[in-house]
Amino acid sequence: MRSSSRVVGAAHGDVVGRGARRTGGSQHGERLYRVTIINRVDRGQPFMPPPIATHSGNVHLFRVGSPASSGTQEIAENGNLAPLLAALSADPAVSDVVAAEAPVVPRRSPAFGTFDDEVTLMISADGDAGSSRGNRC
Repeated sequence: MRSSSRVVGAAHGDVVGRGARRTGGSQHGERLYRVTIINRVDRGQPFMPPPIATHSGNVHLFRVGSPASSGTQEIAENGNLAPLLAALSADPAVSDVVAAEAPVVPRRSPAFGTFDDEVTLMISADGDAGSSRGNRC
């Protein structure tokens, strides 16, 4: 049986991802990806530190028309990542979860300079979900 992993992100506003570049792996089938997220919102809207996760195809952050999970609701209403990160980390179908350490702001934002307009994260994906954790690059 072949398993697949996808890299996804959850963030407010428009996010431009430069892609998930495979950067290597281990002898146990682990794949490492470098993911760059750029905030290009023109109106100066910063967004919370973006989280990313690698997982099997049956993990969903939300479903259109369904009530939001408590983790998604906390992000939308309070910018609180902790419940979503905890839920993803506890899910056996999730290989890895990583979050940026700071907000990502557009260049026109007054906060630009204090915070960056992009962040690059390293994340792993493997067949043994939950066995490894990623690092900020």
